Amino acid sequence: MTTEPNGIAKPIHEKVMPVMLITPEEVDRWLAGKSVADAMEMQKPAPDDAIKIVDIEKAA
Repeated sequence: MTTEPNGIAKPIHEKVMPVMLITPEEVDRWLAGKSVADAMEMQKPAPDDAIKIVDIEKAA
């Protein structure tokens, strides 16, 4: 599932942002499946500081 890109992903591509469950509480909430509205609320971009883009050629 993808969502709107955050500030880190947006310069790369407008559809590159997967929905990311970052905390154990978010994973539990997702798996509990209380409602479609609850799931839709979780489909938001990850905070900019939650991801890091790494040049794999330079990282090797």
